[in-house]
Amino acid sequence: DILLSCLTKTEVGRTAIFVAAGLDPERESIESAAISPAVPLRLLLSKTSDVPKVLMDSLLNLLSSVGKPGCEATPTDLQWVLLLLSAAVMDASEVPVRMAIRNIQVIEAQIQEVTDGWKEMVQKFDDAPECPLKVGDAVWAEWPRTGRWFRGEITELLNDLAMIQWLQRPTNVKGGQEDDYLISAVGEYFNFDQPTEVLRVAVLPALFSRPQPIPEQEEEGWSQLMDAAENLTTKYHQLRALFEDLGKNDKTELKKMSEFEKKKSEEAIKTLQGTTQSILGVQKDFASRAKAPGAASALVSNFLNEVVDIASDLEAELAKRLENARAMDGAHERLLGMRDKVAKCCLDAERLRGRYMEELFNGLHSSIYGEDAAFLVQDFNTTQSVKNTITNAIKLADQCWKEAVQFAAETIDGPMAVGCEEVSRAATRYKEMRPELKKIQERLAQVERSAPEIPPGRKRKVIKKGSSLGSQIAMETRGYLRTQSELSQAQEEAAAPAEWAPNFPEVDFNSQAATAAFTAKEVQSVQRPATIP
Repeated sequence: DILLSCLTKTEVGRTAIFVAAGLDPERESIESAAISPAVPLRLLLSKTSDVPKVLMDSLLNLLSSVGKPGCEATPTDLQWVLLLLSAAVMDASEVPVRMAIRNIQVIEAQIQEVTDGWKEMVQKFDDAPECPLKVGDAVWAEWPRTGRWFRGEITELLNDLAMIQWLQRPTNVKGGQEDDYLISAVGEYFNFDQPTEVLRVAVLPALFSRPQPIPEQEEEGWSQLMDAAENLTTKYHQLRALFEDLGKNDKTELKKMSEFEKKKSEEAIKTLQGTTQSILGVQKDFASRAKAPGAASALVSNFLNEVVDIASDLEAELAKRLENARAMDGAHERLLGMRDKVAKCCLDAERLRGRYMEELFNGLHSSIYGEDAAFLVQDFNTTQSVKNTITNAIKLADQCWKEAVQFAAETIDGPMAVGCEEVSRAATRYKEMRPELKKIQERLAQVERSAPEIPPGRKRKVIKKGSSLGSQIAMETRGYLRTQSELSQAQEEAAAPAEWAPNFPEVDFNSQAATAAFTAKEVQSVQRPATIP
């Protein structure tokens, strides 16, 4: 408050406050402090306050204007504005609250990041409409680790997930359909009783043609896959370390932490309640001054109304901080309760890393062994880029193999143990991948030494991932939806009972025979037919 008050008393200081209001702290760094003193001011405020940028901009603009010479605002008004800015900045008692809440938020963000990575990786089908799915449906589902599609059955539907029970391969399967079943990829020792969690966008009705993955065929895509796999390696290590840290349950330390959280929570609540009362007082005072008839000029009236609006926004922000302060009590226990989620996220990160490696391997193999391999050696920079990608992929495959072997050897029980079988299979695949990548490396060198001549006008064929397959899926989906609609309509028509109408014979009631029949009471009863199913 003292620093900001001093800044408002000089033209340079007011200019710095005004400039700071227009800066984006996400794009600035402390190295820019030599250009303008506004940079460190804004960076300092961004580190000590969680209010939205728009609200902080409004506060700084208000502060720069209220201190100008000739301004109709009073010195007391300046103190009120400084109080508003002080309320936007966190008190020292809130620091433990912020740390406790952010620890949980960081874990939630990491989990969400891995989930988003899966959504980006799953084969995209362009504008194909979504197919209705229900429990018990026979489907094609994508095996997450390789991207290949196999036959399964839906056992449960969640928000954007489906639990898939993979089908066993019948003994009488012939005609090249043996590969339609997961056993062809994981072997007979796989636990088929355990359902697999699959994104709903990677599940299609079994009436569809089996989707075939499209390999990445562009150098830029290979580099992106490589970068993503390396980033996931780092994330895997972080999550593994976090999982181990959360498992250190010392009862004495837990008791001390619980007492500390309770104490700091109470201190923060007391401080925030006092700050809230002060802001409500400012809001009430300025609102009454703004409503007083003829008490101020239009300029001052606008100033008063702006203060009221900012105070109202700050009240909402303080309510959030107060909620966080109350939530701090027991935050460490909730953090420890996230250990199972961290374990699952760690396994997902390793699985997604393996998927990126498979995508990279398939893309390199299809392109370098394909008919357009000569295009990769026409440009020196392109060739070097592909060579570097292959070299890095070999190193990463070796690292993944060692880590997978270590994981399987060290993990005996606990939440991580459910992934031992899968990680063991992954270790085998990583080990197989290394010599296969070296063969691709040798193949590229061979093509470079004796590159075939490219005919004039010949262009490289690059199939965009999700393009042709997406069109096929879109067409089949529309046909499927139309067929389902027709079947549903036919079932409704068949289920409706037929309207009953007695089949009376045509009788001339004035005839002699009719008169004789009624007289003799020989009228036959009409039997109602059974309802048509």
